Amino acid sequence: MARTQDQVEWVRLDLGTSKALDRVTLWPASTQSDLFPRGIDIAVSNNGLSWLVVSSLKGILAVPGEPVVATFANQSVRYIEVRATSLSSYSNGLYYAVIAEAEVTSAQEPPGTIYTSFTAPTDDGATGRAASYEMRMSTCPLDFPNATLLATGVAQAAGTPERYRFAGIAKGQSCVSVRSKDAAGNASAWSAPTAFTMP
Repeated sequence: MARTQDQVEWVRLDLGTSKALDRVTLWPASTQSDLFPRGIDIAVSNNGLSWLVVSSLKGILAVPGEPVVATFANQSVRYIEVRATSLSSYSNGLYYAVIAEAEVTSAQEPPGTIYTSFTAPTDDGATGRAASYEMRMSTCPLDFPNATLLATGVAQAAGTPERYRFAGIAKGQSCVSVRSKDAAGNASAWSAPTAFTMP
């Protein structure tokens, strides 16, 4: 929705029950990162009536494929408001606040937990969408034939941020790579392996 002037816009999330949280991760739209809000407040509440602003971000310049993360002191909350306090102006003279996705993260992840993220690819040139993914992980360097197959969901529309959470990862350095497949089972090339160290 476009506005003719800069004003505060907001979206409210209801988690159903109170949960211990310490961050909200916001993803810009892959083709509209320039319309991501320039300023954002995160407000929390347990009853939906009394609100506390726990994080304020200003001067945001979003980059495609990179999240904007608002962190705050660990606390128990049920409701979260993402408030766009400064909209993004466009060449048509209108103001926008385009956020592709919001993630609310628990402050107490179990040991050995990682999150992977990438942008959903196309299926045929610049069009279509992938049918599925194959993601594998092993110690570095990545041993593809013997690497562990990680469970992934249905591929999203091309250009959509994809994120997966995995728990129980062993300590030490590991490498992970992903490739996409179309409906006929044809596979893309593997992505460049990404290395990470689990403490």
